[in-house]
Amino acid sequence: MLGTPIASSFRLPGEHHDLVIDFDCTQATDSIPHWAAAAGYPVTNFEQVGAFWAITVQKA
Repeated sequence: MLGTPIASSFRLPGEHHDLVIDFDCTQATDSIPHWAAAAGYPVTNFEQVGAFWAITVQKA
């Protein structure tokens, strides 16, 4: 069973129903997408930004 991901920050952009998770742990590049899928949250963006990663999931 996957646990809740550890992330460097969480933010809710504007009026959107998306959750943007910024993180710097390379293991999370695998675990966060799996966590989102298991929880039923579609991933709408996943990108590397410098030394960090950002993933956007749709709020259920």
